[in-house]
Amino acid sequence: MYTIGTFDYDCTKKCKKTEHGNAITSALTKRAVSNEKLARYITKMCRNFAEVLDDEGRSALHMAVSVGNRYDIVEYLIRQGAVINLRDRESGQTAITRAILYGNLAEAIFLSKNGANLLPDNDFINPLQYCYRVKKPIDNENRCETFVWGRNKNYNIGIGNSQEKTTPDYLDEFRKNKIYIQKVSMNSYHSLFLTDDSELYVTGHGKGGRLGSGDEMTIISPKKVRIPFRDDDEKIISISAGKNHSLVLTNKNRVYVTGSNTFGQLGLKSNPDMLMSFTEVPVNISDAKRVIANDFTSMIVTDNEIYMFGTNLGQFGLKREVDKVITPRKLINFNVDLEIVESTNAALICYSSTSTLLQYFYKYETKTYKKPLMERITQISATGGIIQENHKNCPRSDRPLRFIVLTEFHNVFIWYENTEKFVKCTFTSSRFLEIDRLIWCNEDILLSFMGNLYRGTATHELKHRAIHIPGEYQETYVKKELSTDQKTKIELKRIPLIDKIIDFCTDPEGENFIGLVENPKKYFSLPEFIEKTYDYTNLFSSVNVYDTIHDVCFELGGRHFPAHRIIIQHRSEYLKKIINDQFPNEKLVKLQELSDLGLPCDIFELILRYIYTNQPIMKNEIERLTENYHQTLTMLKKILTVMGLTELINSLKKNSQKIKSPFTPLNREDFPDLYDVTLKLDCTQEIRAHKCILMSRLEYFNMMFDHSWAEQDTVNLQSIAIEYMQPIIDFLYKNDINDVREAKYSDNYLYNMITICDQFFVEDLKNIFELIASEKISVKNCGEILEFADAYNCEILRNCCMQYISLNFSRILELRSLEQTDPKVLQQLNKFYRQFYSLVSYWTITPYANAVSDDDLESFISDFMVDLNANRNPDEENLTFKQKQKNKTGKLSKTTLDKRNYEKTGIIAMLEESNQDHIKAQKCLEMKKQELQEEINQVTVKFESEAKIWTKVSEKSGAKKKQNNVLAALKVNDVMQNESKSGNSFINLTPPKKLDSPSSSRGTTMERTPEPSTSKNLTSLLTKDSEEESPRNKLTFSLADITPIKMKPGKNRKRLSSGSTQSVSIPENGSSSHHPIVSPSNPWKIVPLTDVIKSPIDLEQESIMNASTSMKKSQNRKSSEINSVQGPSQPKSFDSIMQNEREKKQYFEKIKTKSLVLTQLEEKAIEELKEFYNVDNIFDETITIERRRMTCEEQNQVNVAKWYQDKKLI
Repeated sequence: MYTIGTFDYDCTKKCKKTEHGNAITSALTKRAVSNEKLARYITKMCRNFAEVLDDEGRSALHMAVSVGNRYDIVEYLIRQGAVINLRDRESGQTAITRAILYGNLAEAIFLSKNGANLLPDNDFINPLQYCYRVKKPIDNENRCETFVWGRNKNYNIGIGNSQEKTTPDYLDEFRKNKIYIQKVSMNSYHSLFLTDDSELYVTGHGKGGRLGSGDEMTIISPKKVRIPFRDDDEKIISISAGKNHSLVLTNKNRVYVTGSNTFGQLGLKSNPDMLMSFTEVPVNISDAKRVIANDFTSMIVTDNEIYMFGTNLGQFGLKREVDKVITPRKLINFNVDLEIVESTNAALICYSSTSTLLQYFYKYETKTYKKPLMERITQISATGGIIQENHKNCPRSDRPLRFIVLTEFHNVFIWYENTEKFVKCTFTSSRFLEIDRLIWCNEDILLSFMGNLYRGTATHELKHRAIHIPGEYQETYVKKELSTDQKTKIELKRIPLIDKIIDFCTDPEGENFIGLVENPKKYFSLPEFIEKTYDYTNLFSSVNVYDTIHDVCFELGGRHFPAHRIIIQHRSEYLKKIINDQFPNEKLVKLQELSDLGLPCDIFELILRYIYTNQPIMKNEIERLTENYHQTLTMLKKILTVMGLTELINSLKKNSQKIKSPFTPLNREDFPDLYDVTLKLDCTQEIRAHKCILMSRLEYFNMMFDHSWAEQDTVNLQSIAIEYMQPIIDFLYKNDINDVREAKYSDNYLYNMITICDQFFVEDLKNIFELIASEKISVKNCGEILEFADAYNCEILRNCCMQYISLNFSRILELRSLEQTDPKVLQQLNKFYRQFYSLVSYWTITPYANAVSDDDLESFISDFMVDLNANRNPDEENLTFKQKQKNKTGKLSKTTLDKRNYEKTGIIAMLEESNQDHIKAQKCLEMKKQELQEEINQVTVKFESEAKIWTKVSEKSGAKKKQNNVLAALKVNDVMQNESKSGNSFINLTPPKKLDSPSSSRGTTMERTPEPSTSKNLTSLLTKDSEEESPRNKLTFSLADITPIKMKPGKNRKRLSSGSTQSVSIPENGSSSHHPIVSPSNPWKIVPLTDVIKSPIDLEQESIMNASTSMKKSQNRKSSEINSVQGPSQPKSFDSIMQNEREKKQYFEKIKTKSLVLTQLEEKAIEELKEFYNVDNIFDETITIERRRMTCEEQNQVNVAKWYQDKKLI
């Protein structure tokens, strides 16, 4: 089988044949072919299969993301080097644009994760604007969410501090409290917010009373202010923020004002210096639509009139002699409906849709202009205006007047004061854009287009060569009003994280911004919860005289009717009174009164059915059970009246099959004397309950109490805390859905409750919590909630989450909230998204006619194999996208090169220093080894000289101890020899050496491998009494025979340590045999001999040492071994030390809260493991047995079962 590396291609890695591209893109349209076969086909077709293009400039990646269900191929192509941001020649669309257009969200998320940019196409439409949207609103349209960003020098964006916010983000004060804004107004020092409930919030500097809060204090986050309305139904309809004052207009045509009155802009006859709170302006107007607050003036706009008050700077159309207008004054009667009114500090512009003229007041003059191209104007925004007089602290302004207009055909024109003509605006990115709204942003332009917000930089009054079209008809007004030799170019830059923008504003300096975006839940709808009936049907159908759950049995007419005392006492006062008064402590209850009234047994069974199941008695049932229907019915009504079941009598009259349950909800605390089961919970908490209620409401307890647990009165649920189990038990009793939904829960509590309800199969309560969790879905947590819903089979939560993602995918994609979601879950999202917007019917790519046939494809790939998980370059697998791009370009800035040179110099210096330290450490280690070797040789020589003059053994116990040591050594040798014969083949790490002298045998680790005769001879030597033998006979064998051997841990150690000791005798002949010592074959690592072989003096000293000293030596020995292999140890970082301390603290806190039973079980298990591995008697290695410390993620998890779709994981 060929692979990409072994196949002989007829092209190179730089192949650009369109024939190959056409074959690859057409083959990818075949939906019936698997991804693995298509990957083999496109890989074999061309060596440059990842980048080759077809006739339309599309690559394999363009087609793979468009077809759908090609996630594996998309991932394979990107790993093989496909260009992610490549535009096709057909429409300039990138791969991520096509993925969104065809509804393949999983592929779009994967592309974004791997560095795909949101590049616009030839029509200047970016990928986010191709996300589909619902057209019919479901929720309130005015419920907008507020985004703010800017320099925030004067606290006028209300984020609670004065820090700069470079990117748009939610205003937390409104988001947390679910406050929705419908209108905003901003100026240099403060901002006003109008909610959909007609409440006013303010933020910013309060100097001069501009905030209307009653003082001059600065408010750093939005605060609600009170307005003294005269009527209860009075509501705010318009707001405006000036530089030093604020205006408010209500639906009762009343105007309220607050702030500084330096220029007479408050409109009050008393002309106060300032107002600290809102005060009504006395004015008699009707049909008021809007108020406008500038730096020096205020205006009230009605349908056809304008009222103004403040300082006259030429913008009122009045004479120069008029200095100030203290009270509201009507400017002029236009006699037409005013559609648009805009103003600056120096000018006023008015436009009426019924007129063809545009009128403005500027420099004490009034002028009119015709509309550009005779198109209806939809919006006007003005800026600038020359102020010549220095009138009472009015600042002088030299900025010329400009106003920009937007027409109904989305044409943009700018009127310039110096030419007094309109200049048409063009955009560098596209010839035509359907602009929705625009305003001036200092010298720039802020505009919205298809829901996105852009900031445009204008290049004004460029020379433009007019194109004259010959013809008889000439529009003379065009030459006068519209400039033909000039144009203005606007370069747009998108503001990120803003989508579905509705309204926006900025301060005069263009430094702070507020945007109102569409509510993400505007079209979001939750499913209706269908409440199930609250009854005990399953309990009634399963009760019998032989079960162990029923605790009362009624006797009537010789028949027995088993029942449950708590249900009877809760739903029938008559039967409750009989039980408590006549049979308080008896299980059998005789219904003598009902028997005397002539109640048939079958009818009483129907009454019990009604008590348990709420099912009424039907007419046909009475006719079937009795012969005389009317007589039985009369008798039954009398009995039901005695029993107090009036609702059942009414159902008999109506003969209705359905009846509303007349019984009140059951409280667990109502019948404490009937408790028969105790739930043992975490932290020794308990809940007392009734078995029959738990069995009837929950299958979990029904299975438990119906079988082996029937006689038990306790249930061990110690893995669950009481705060989670209490709501479940209360719901089983009350079935109160509203009580559950109205409570406030944290996110973690909701998810834990869903998990526990899934464990106990409480479907109703689980569905309620899923609905509550669905209300908390946001653009930032939707990915986590979706994975949680998929893991715990939460159908309601999963569908709601997918619906929310489908409605707000543009925001979610830009926030990267789904990049960590499982690809399998995202592929399910693809299917839901296409069905939600019905994309299957018209956005589906059918197989191309020139695509390869199935037979030809099978024969073509029969000898070729690919790995869909293969990387183009394994070295770049862990690199980020930006690092890969730098590696592709190969061009780095001078600063980056200098930085890398400094890094290289530092790394080289560190390496040299570490090498020197390593060399020094090696030299010290060699010197220590030589000193240790000399010491060992001296001790060995001394031992051999002393052994020759030994004459007796001091005590018999000492001989027995040495005898046991010999037996242990022999046993180890036999076991190791048998293991070597069983087929274990270990590679020798060091070549075997034959040692001639004891001194030379201490250079490396030894392993005794005695011959079979050795053990036999030594065993026979030790059988006789040691007292009758000479001292020399006792030492006729080599000391190597009792050398400790490095043993394997585990079962072998257990087997060696647990074996029985046998008596061994020493022969009288005193023959001494020395066996050659062979270098061992150690399967783990090379260990110095000094760590294994000990002289008799060392052995005697070690027998005297205490346990703590031996443990310390073992640890030092272990660290020396590591240093001998790895070199000098590196010091721990401060972060690692702090992390270790935090883990220890969390571990001890976890131990404190653990129950005593579990702690005792763990202690017992630790002792058994220590005994099994013989920890206390082993000194050649360190074995530590302790509790496993849980990680932070494991500690945060709930200790309950986790249910998945196919299996249960505990």
